[in-house]
Amino acid sequence: MQLHIPTLKTPRLALVPPDSSHLANYLAAYGDAEVMSHIGGPMDADQVFEMMARQIGHWALRGFGGWSVQLRDSGAIIGRLGLLRHEGAVDIEIGWVLGRESWKKGYATEGAQVALAFGFDVVGAKQISAHIAPGNAGSIAVATKLGMRLDTARSVPETNVYVLTADEFN
Repeated sequence: MQLHIPTLKTPRLALVPPDSSHLANYLAAYGDAEVMSHIGGPMDADQVFEMMARQIGHWALRGFGGWSVQLRDSGAIIGRLGLLRHEGAVDIEIGWVLGRESWKKGYATEGAQVALAFGFDVVGAKQISAHIAPGNAGSIAVATKLGMRLDTARSVPETNVYVLTADEFN
């Protein structure tokens, strides 16, 4: 089976297929307690490897998934961003994890915009959601900048659900 993961580009970023050479960069972000404070805590090398394998497997099983976020000017891998749909879930979900040194530079918003376009235009999603811990101010700001709105009917104390429909995106 030939797996095709497209590369998406923005002025500053390339969303590229994840591969084993990115593992150390992922571990730096996913192993950081502050980065992971709202999403389950730091991961060890085995957990990061399994997460990366799930990310690639998602492409094989669903035709969409996650990308490694690469700075176009330096080629540095700064995190992960992508789409997923949990088994049994209705919505496609968007998520991002960037290393601390890449925060507050607009990278998550910039990358998420092209991932949303891919989700709506290529995958055919009608709605995409982001599940964000209430205390995660940075990710809430990204979701808001993307035009996502809080879905109070689906939010629970541990997770706010932000949604954006295809009509709202276009």
